[in-house]
Amino acid sequence: MAFGIRDEPAPPGYGQAMTAPRPCRILLTGFEPFGAHRINSSWEACRLAAPRLGEGVIVALLPVDRRLAAQELAGLLEAHRPRACLLTGLARGTRLRIETRARRPRSFPARSGPFQLRGTWPTVEAALALRSVSAPFRLSCNAGKYVCESTYWALLNFRRQRGWPRDAGFLHVPPLSHGFPAARLARAVEAVVGRRLARLDRRRNVRT
Repeated sequence: MAFGIRDEPAPPGYGQAMTAPRPCRILLTGFEPFGAHRINSSWEACRLAAPRLGEGVIVALLPVDRRLAAQELAGLLEAHRPRACLLTGLARGTRLRIETRARRPRSFPARSGPFQLRGTWPTVEAALALRSVSAPFRLSCNAGKYVCESTYWALLNFRRQRGWPRDAGFLHVPPLSHGFPAARLARAVEAVVGRRLARLDRRRNVRT
């Protein structure tokens, strides 16, 4: 089950990148704490992975609010114009979930876009990356109907309208626990983003 109802004040800097606006190859996001989750595992994983991913990756924190998250994400996309974007969120379970589609939330008007959109992040590549760090995972076609799914749909609809970012995906991570400490989740996120970043860099080198 994915979460998404906001009932906690946002920490300072939510919806903002960890660096000043600049072009980047990959935009990576996590969500703020909410409810009983005083620490959101998605943001902890992103925050810890950020220093190891290098300057080509922008890491940003999003609010747990459907409309605000979609607005903040659109602003980040416009500011950084990434070639790929991976959203991460917290969901109960004992495996990470590679989300393959997103459905338009009922609170978004039908005229805003299709009912369902499919992710474009390379699924096989993400699966191989997670296996390389022994992270248990599964493919999922149900991103949860809360803020995670609405934000994922907003990303895919932005891509549909603008034609970029080319690679757009969502990775759900379990809550922090003895079996899933923040460092382990960070390694998983780093593996997925790092493998995509390496592919993007290879393509850029071929062109030059």
